Amino acid sequence: MIALGPILFLVVVGGLIALGVKAWRRRGEPEHEGGLDLIPYLLLALAVGVAGFSLARLARASLTPDRLAGRPIGEVAGALAGLVVAGPTAYFLWRLQAKRRKRFPRNPGWPIYLAAVEVVFLTTFFVAVGQFADALTSNALTPQWTDLIVYGGIVAFHWWAERREPPHGDAGELPRLVGSAVSVVALAVGAIGTLTWLLSEAYESLGGTVTVPEPAITLALTLAAVPIWAWRWLPSWRDQSSVFRNVYLSGLTALSLLMTTGAAVTIVAVLISFLFGQAGPAERHFSAYPAALSFVIIGGALWIHHRRRIGIGRGGALRGYHYGMAAAGLAALVGFTVALINLAFEPRLAGSDTGEALILLGCSVLAAGLVWTWFWRKAQAAPREEEIRALQRRMYLLGMAVITGLTAAGALIASLVVVFRALLGEGGDMSDSLRIPLSLTVVSGLAAWHLFTHVRADGAQLRRTEVRPFTVTVICSHPGHLSALFPNEATVRVLYRADDSGIIDATMAAAIVAEVDGSSSLVWVDDSGFRVAAAREL
Repeated sequence: MIALGPILFLVVVGGLIALGVKAWRRRGEPEHEGGLDLIPYLLLALAVGVAGFSLARLARASLTPDRLAGRPIGEVAGALAGLVVAGPTAYFLWRLQAKRRKRFPRNPGWPIYLAAVEVVFLTTFFVAVGQFADALTSNALTPQWTDLIVYGGIVAFHWWAERREPPHGDAGELPRLVGSAVSVVALAVGAIGTLTWLLSEAYESLGGTVTVPEPAITLALTLAAVPIWAWRWLPSWRDQSSVFRNVYLSGLTALSLLMTTGAAVTIVAVLISFLFGQAGPAERHFSAYPAALSFVIIGGALWIHHRRRIGIGRGGALRGYHYGMAAAGLAALVGFTVALINLAFEPRLAGSDTGEALILLGCSVLAAGLVWTWFWRKAQAAPREEEIRALQRRMYLLGMAVITGLTAAGALIASLVVVFRALLGEGGDMSDSLRIPLSLTVVSGLAAWHLFTHVRADGAQLRRTEVRPFTVTVICSHPGHLSALFPNEATVRVLYRADDSGIIDATMAAAIVAEVDGSSSLVWVDDSGFRVAAAREL
């Protein structure tokens, strides 16, 4: 769960890069006459950030000084200096960009600015919530309630500005998605921590031995994140899904399922190791269950909710979810397989016991293989002609093929270094040094071979199904609706006969289109029917 936040933010950053590329390509269109305006909005975000953090420092030093250090004069002076410089700058840029938004309402700079402010100040708001809750339950800290007011006020002000001037264009949904991502991370962290505390208390009451975490911070995060997440995510969205919403849904759904699967593997491995006698006292052996069950429950709830939002239609979100899970499953399969091989053939020290670790790695390999197989088969079962053109499939195949191929090549180089050092008389026992690079070479090489095989197969099918322009010359008395039956790639030329013996009706037109079959042709029509001859393609 700790990696959920950074990964979500990387997804958002990737969407921002995609938007920037798209906007740059469309910079000459009328709706973007105002340019991207990213530089002024970037300066505005920087000025607002400096002013916001300076105001928070000033309020903290003036109203809630530290009990031991008192009111630091240097911090007050620094905060005042930041406000004096950043405050007027932010006000000037805000007024300037407000005028430009009236002239160019579809400019992407406005939603990008709102998203940047939200990701910074909403995150700091949740951090302040946790610090305030920790201070309330600990006498060693001073509750920094001013941070809650300052950061919460900045976020609320930008929500008001967003409702007053709703962003338009492809990036219009970006601020809400960023707010949803930040709040759902805080909600998941808080809910998992609170549920872990409850289950730990129950486990301890049954005689188990477990460290019970303090629930103040996680409970405060949960209470603060629930209404914010509901405010940013639950209201209705526009009917047409954007690329940012597809990325958000597919990424969060995949991450939720991975979190749930990883915790479930831990639960199963702990139980199997206990049944096979690879464990210590029962009261300590199952101490991981409260946290693992919390991950399963919260991760499963997030997965169910967001998977329903994706729907059943094979659009961008569903494809991204399937190929994302396939990529994660394949990467985990390679990594856990190499780790299992290394541990299985590692020399045992006297008295050492690796049975529990072997069981955990074995369960991980099995789970990763099932995840990869399940989602790869779902992708393969989709209609081929449409699927092989999907960007998500190309990114999965090419990206994972390059990664696994480079990994196999690097591992092979490492293996050869060990071999050459041994041949030159410098190396010792090669078995220990070769175990990891050699197994990584084989496993990654097999994965790369599988991926490149499908890359070649997709390319061959694309070449077979590629539609090329062609020309059809028809010699007849009247073509009827023949030209309307040919695809857009066809150029139809009609040479009219002087008699009425070459009239094309609907049945004959359909037969001619089928006979031509997408190739340049000459068509002769008379009383006896029609004849088709291949024409030279220029």
